[in-house]
Amino acid sequence: MDNEGHCSSISGVFLDVADCPLPKDFYIPSISCNIESLLENLGHYSDKRVEIWAFGENKEIASSDDVHEVKIYYVPEGDRDIRLNLMLFHILGWASMDFRDKTKNLVVIIDRFYLCSSEFVRVLRHLEHRGFNVLSVLPPDEAVSKVLLRDADSIFNFTVNTIRMDPRLGGVIPKDNNYIPDDYISDGPTTRVYWDVVDYPIPEDMEPNCIYQKLESALRLKGYINEMSIWAYTDKITFSGLLEKGVVEKYAKSKIYFLPGGGDKNARHNRMINDIRLWIIDSPVDDTAPSNVIVISNNIQGDDVETYGIPRVIDLIYPLKCLYVRGYNAFLVQPNLLAPEISQTSEWPRHLLDVGKVIGRCKPDPSPKKRMRKKKKPKKRKTSGKLSLTHAEPITCVDGPKTGIFWDINDSPLPNDLDPQSMYQKLKSALEEKEYYGEMTIWAYADKITFSNELLDEYRKANIYFIPEGDKNARHNRIIHDILLWQIDTPLRYPTESNVIVISNKIPCDIDLIKCLVYSAGVGYNNLLVQPNAFSAPEKHKTSEWPGYLLDGGKPIGGIRYLSPRNQ
Repeated sequence: MDNEGHCSSISGVFLDVADCPLPKDFYIPSISCNIESLLENLGHYSDKRVEIWAFGENKEIASSDDVHEVKIYYVPEGDRDIRLNLMLFHILGWASMDFRDKTKNLVVIIDRFYLCSSEFVRVLRHLEHRGFNVLSVLPPDEAVSKVLLRDADSIFNFTVNTIRMDPRLGGVIPKDNNYIPDDYISDGPTTRVYWDVVDYPIPEDMEPNCIYQKLESALRLKGYINEMSIWAYTDKITFSGLLEKGVVEKYAKSKIYFLPGGGDKNARHNRMINDIRLWIIDSPVDDTAPSNVIVISNNIQGDDVETYGIPRVIDLIYPLKCLYVRGYNAFLVQPNLLAPEISQTSEWPRHLLDVGKVIGRCKPDPSPKKRMRKKKKPKKRKTSGKLSLTHAEPITCVDGPKTGIFWDINDSPLPNDLDPQSMYQKLKSALEEKEYYGEMTIWAYADKITFSNELLDEYRKANIYFIPEGDKNARHNRIIHDILLWQIDTPLRYPTESNVIVISNKIPCDIDLIKCLVYSAGVGYNNLLVQPNAFSAPEKHKTSEWPGYLLDGGKPIGGIRYLSPRNQ
C-alpha cells in the first residue's frame, strides 16, 4: 500500500477472548493482519503493528506456538464484571500515552454484555470526543464468535463505527451533566478534586463560592497551587433532587460540578477512576509545574488476588501511584479516617485534609515568577557522573526507547572474566533478542563497593553505575525508589517502548517490588523480573552462556508479552 499522504497512527485492540476466542487451529499472527485490513477498509490507516490486549478466563489463550509471533498482552481473569473493569482500565492506560500528532484507532471486540454497562459506553464515547477512532466489533452469537477473527471480512461485517450513533447497539446512551462546560480544560498545570459526596457530604451551611475558596486556600497551604475545579460524585437520586432545586447550576458557577456516578459505591468508584484517567489525556504533564489530583473518597477494599502482578480489583491507590510515576501530584483523603467527634464544619476543610495521604511524594509548584522564567532546554545526553549514578538529580531525558536495569549484584554477582564494555554489550544483545530495545543504563546495587576508582570509572564509561546500599532490605527499597525516579526522569513517548529490568531475589512475604513493577506496567513500561534463586547457580554455567541463562528465568510483570522474534 502507498503510505504517502497518511499521517502517523497507532492502533490498540482490546479483546474478550472468553466471548470471542482465538482460533486454536489458526495462524495467530494473521489476526493482526486482519485488524489492519479492517482499519484500512474503514479509512483508518495504521502504520504501526497493532497491539492487542486480550482478557479471558484461563491462563492459556491458544495452544499454538504461533501466538509468540504476534504482540499480545494477556490478562487472565474469570469474572466477566472484573474483566469489563480491567479492560476499561487498560484502555484508558493505553489512551493516556503520549500520542503526539498521531491518529488513534481503538478497536474493542466484545460481547453485547459490555454495552449494557453505561460506564463502558460513556468512556468509549468520551474517547471519540477526544479524537479517537472507536470501532466496536460485536459478534451476534456464539457461532460467529468462534470464527470471527479468521478473516477481515467477518470482522468488518460486525463492526460499528461509533458508539454514539449506530442503532445496532441498542440500549440508551447515557447523558452526562449538562452543567459541565465544554471548555473546562485550561492550558498549563491544574488541580482537580474528585469528591465522593456520599462518603463525605458537602457542607450545607456554606455557599458554593465559600466552599471553593476555603478548599482552594487549604490546598495551597499544602503546596497544591494551580487553577482548581471540583468534581462531586453522587448517587442518581440525590442528583435528581439537587437538579430540581436548581442547586446544580448554582454550584457549577463556582466550578463545582455534580456527576451522577451511579447507585452504589462501586459505580461511583469506577467512574471516578475512569474520569481521572480521561483527565490525564486532557491534561498532560507540564514541564513548568506539576498538576495535582486530589481524591476525597473512602477507598474500596482491593482484591488481594493478582494475576501476573495485576490486581483483580482496582482500588484508588493503584491509579494514583500510576499518576505519581507520570509526574503528577496525587493526594488521597479518606473521610472514614476522621475521628467521629469532629464536626463536619469545624475548621473545615483543614481537619479533613489532615487525614490525607500523599501518594508517592509531593513535587512543589514553583512560584508564578519562577514558572515564567523557566524555559525548556534542548534535551541532551548527560555524561556519566555522580548525578546519573545516584538519582540525586534528574537524568536528562533522551529521545527513543530506553532500558533501565536495576541489578542486585549480591544476589547475582557480575561475571569475573568480562570487562565492563563486553558485559554491557552481551547484556544488551541478549535483551534485544527478547525484544527489549533501547539505550541501556545499568545500576548495580551491593552492600558495599570494593572496586578501585579506576575500575569504577571503566564501568561508568560502559553506563554501569554502582550504588552501595547496605543489607537486602535497604537495597530492595532503594531499587523501588530508583525505578520510580528513573521513570519520572524518562517519561514515555508512545509508541516508543521503554523497559524496566530487575535482577534481584524478592524478600519473602514482601510484595512492594512486584507492586512497583505493576504500577510501572500500568503506565506502559515493559517489565521483566529476573530472580537468580529461581534457577541453577551461575557457577554451573559457562561465561559464554551469560546472560542468556539468567534472562531465560525472567518473568514479565504486569502482563505477558508475546513478541515476534527478530529476523535472522
